[in-house]
Amino acid sequence: MQTTNEKYYINNHLSFIVSFHQNLETHSARVVGFEVKAFSINHEFADQWSYTNRLSTCDPHAKRLVTGFDPPQEVDDQEEVIFTYDVEFRESDVQWASRWDTYLLTADDQIHWFSIVNSLMIVLSISGMVAMIMLRTLHRDIFEYDQLDNLEEAQEQTGWKLVHTDIFRPPVNSESLSVLIGTGVQLFGTILITINFMVSGILSPSNLLNEFIFVIVVVWALMGIFGGWTMARLLYKTFEESEWNMKASLTTAFMFPGTVFCIFYVLYSLTSGGESWRPVLYDCMFGFLFLWLAISAPLVFMGSYICFTFIAPETRESVKTSKIPREIPEQSWYMSPIFTIMVGGIIPFVVVFELSSMLTSIDLHHFCYMFALS
Repeated sequence: MQTTNEKYYINNHLSFIVSFHQNLETHSARVVGFEVKAFSINHEFADQWSYTNRLSTCDPHAKRLVTGFDPPQEVDDQEEVIFTYDVEFRESDVQWASRWDTYLLTADDQIHWFSIVNSLMIVLSISGMVAMIMLRTLHRDIFEYDQLDNLEEAQEQTGWKLVHTDIFRPPVNSESLSVLIGTGVQLFGTILITINFMVSGILSPSNLLNEFIFVIVVVWALMGIFGGWTMARLLYKTFEESEWNMKASLTTAFMFPGTVFCIFYVLYSLTSGGESWRPVLYDCMFGFLFLWLAISAPLVFMGSYICFTFIAPETRESVKTSKIPREIPEQSWYMSPIFTIMVGGIIPFVVVFELSSMLTSIDLHHFCYMFALS
């Protein structure tokens, strides 16, 4: 550091404070934290300096510890600087599982919740604006229909009636859409239940990471029955498939978990080849395979079979689908798929203010966490 007199000082002493927790059950101790303090001190000693001399300013035998009130060490040319350190062990009440909680303490909780509420209000405002535009369009079309004078004008289809016979038409790749939606329902249910566990305090990844991952996999496996039921509901009842499709059930049961398992196995092979210090054990891999093949996959088939057997098809007597699809006219450039996808992604990007606060915390070397997630 530099003063107004152009003098330079150096931190030549480090004070280490090591905290440990004593486990009375196992009669062992673990280090749960440490703290390092730097000091600048002009060491004093008798006669000429040698490694056998004792320092009067830092003498462990006399229990003389360095404090911030000692005169600092000035740096001059051709002058030796003595570097020292001391270590102090302190017993702590912090347990081994809670040793990282110190880094999770934040002082901007109000800003954190303000960002969440702000994002929620923007989502509600944009949703309300879109709903008002749609309602105004429908009211305008209905008003125009009520003003028609004769039957010929009433039979002419304008406005939203142009597509009323194509609303419930099955899409081109209805099977793939059903599989993706069924997989999404399974993942959404897993995330929802896991978040409820974390909010209630039952699970915490910062304390029990292995158990946390195991619970996620178990919940995902049990949610397979809802994924299969949703897939069958869309495919057989909404899209009016006549027969039970084994291919769709197999795809729902094996597409997403198979892809994830292949990626996981490749990463495991790379870490094992690189002599990773913490590779995944084979019994864990076989446990995940058992949950997938013995629990999740049968539940997917069970859910799809139950839906196909016991759920009646939907009836749409009020709106019938025409046999010949209406030809879609040529659209403007701003209605192209690429442009609409880009514009559709702008609104969620603008809404996510929570992401900006997380990135700011990362840039400032802070931890941003919620529901025990760090």
